[in-house]
Amino acid sequence: MTAAFSSRGPHRLNAHPLLFARGPVMHANVTRPLAAAIAALLLGALPVAGARAAHAQGVAEYKARSAELRVSVGNTTGFTTELREGWRSNGTGFTAATSGTGAVPVTISIKGIAGVSYEDYKYDVTVTTGSDDTPLLKETGSIPVGGGSKSFTVTWDPRRNPGAMAVHVGILGWNPDRFGFFVDGTVSTGKPVPMPPPLLQPTPAPPVAKRCRSGTGYSGAHFSGLTGQVSVRPDARPDAWITAKLDTELCTEDHIKTDDESTAILSLADMSTFILRPQSEVIVVTPPEKMSKVALAAGNIWTNVRKMMKDGTMEIDLNQAVTGIKGTTLALSTSPLASTVQVFEGTVEFRSKATGATVLVHAGESITATARGFSPVTRFDIARETAAWNALGASGASGGGATSPAPHADLSGTWAVSFDGGARTPLELRQSGPTVTGTLRAPDNSRGGVTGMVDGTTLLLSRDTGLETIQRYRLTVDGDRFTGRYANEGRYPGQGAFDGIRAPAIAPSVTGTWSVTFSGRDQTTLSLRQAGSQVSGTMRTPDNSRGAVTGTFDGTTLLLSRDTGLETVQHYRVTVAGDRFTGTFVNEGRYPDSGRFAGVRLPSTP
Repeated sequence: MTAAFSSRGPHRLNAHPLLFARGPVMHANVTRPLAAAIAALLLGALPVAGARAAHAQGVAEYKARSAELRVSVGNTTGFTTELREGWRSNGTGFTAATSGTGAVPVTISIKGIAGVSYEDYKYDVTVTTGSDDTPLLKETGSIPVGGGSKSFTVTWDPRRNPGAMAVHVGILGWNPDRFGFFVDGTVSTGKPVPMPPPLLQPTPAPPVAKRCRSGTGYSGAHFSGLTGQVSVRPDARPDAWITAKLDTELCTEDHIKTDDESTAILSLADMSTFILRPQSEVIVVTPPEKMSKVALAAGNIWTNVRKMMKDGTMEIDLNQAVTGIKGTTLALSTSPLASTVQVFEGTVEFRSKATGATVLVHAGESITATARGFSPVTRFDIARETAAWNALGASGASGGGATSPAPHADLSGTWAVSFDGGARTPLELRQSGPTVTGTLRAPDNSRGGVTGMVDGTTLLLSRDTGLETIQRYRLTVDGDRFTGRYANEGRYPGQGAFDGIRAPAIAPSVTGTWSVTFSGRDQTTLSLRQAGSQVSGTMRTPDNSRGAVTGTFDGTTLLLSRDTGLETVQHYRVTVAGDRFTGTFVNEGRYPDSGRFAGVRLPSTP
């Protein structure tokens, strides 16, 4: 009847239910009623259990002379409870379904009574929905030996987090051995509840400088930086130049021109970035839903192409050639007589307009196309040219004046981010060169994957929320802080402030005492010591099976094994996130079994 050494009848061992998942275990030749009577005598258990009529407010309790537990769940139907007897561990289970009237409030109270336990009571409270990785509530602590109480409230909204809710409340005491009580239960989704609009729906502000014609449309491009005099005009009106601003809306077929001592940084919808040198002109050729394409009419540009559209290519049209790009960094220059490409990273397909011939140009190589075809391939100093373009990009992003290279900001780590100054939520970022990926723990449980790039101190990210809405972020990085804006595109348009603070990096360790549970219910403690990647420790086993554990930890994955001494080895594989881990256990040998295994690190005692 235990998760580790299971049989369907009484076992020869006095196995402890706190360790295992299949149910309580009794001493040999002790029947279940007698075990309950012994537990009642030893612990003074006075459970409140049994079937209840369906109602909107359900209550599950367990009362004993030493402790009281109470769980109240609202907006439910079919609420029932049952007594779950064990050997020095007794409790109440409950089941219910949502009533279909909205969110489900949960109120939890725990009371430890003075004069019973020889040491402080230990309690743990967990409320999860769908996954232990994102609990609605996770609390552990202690109640003084002289008695006391704790209370908690939480709300589950099945419209935003469908599935089921699991509630576990437990308390442990010592008199003179350990005893425990619990209330465990689940609430499943009953009647469907209409989904309200998602949280990503602030009222959008009107465009600051809307100018795109209905027959042309917004290009998806925008300015990331400007210095000096930069101008924009529609293709059909050669005399209609206007002064560009950072918020100027760019339409398809727009011409963008830089004057003397002027630069512009242009970002496309697919995260590609262009830097225009003085006396350059480009044309935004196609809208964002098609192949990304621009044309360089004159001058010099530098582009960092990281995220491709569906067909995986970008084209830049020059006077004497056309480039086909597949995720790379390059510089281009063109005049009526010649067009030149320099490739900094990756490979570029360069096609001559005069002859139709095509050549592949690799990193560190440069080639020029004229009316007679290609010049010989030459090599250039990538580091020197990169520094020059970085300096130009920093000048454009800052408004001018920068003369030194601008290296990419380091974004790797955990950031506490806030929308419009509200509550902060974690954003995990990983960086490889200028490419940035990560995961946002979205407050509304929408999809959290983010992708983007960093160019100097400018961070551009985007997130497909899964709600027919793309959320884009444009941020300025300053060390361990960034500030900027977010904007929604799609079904739920909106925009607002977005900022973040990077949490200090802490070397991961599992050293300490953990309160662990098997299959969300049976609880004990696990003491671990770590030396490098090697981990050893001891699990408290009231059935007197061997408790020594050994294994490894690589920073996120903890692998442990325990030889129980009963012809069975128990293996644990969990993912560690700070002071929590979740995963599974598997038994090999005489008593095979498996189930969930989770732990919370207890506060260290001075």
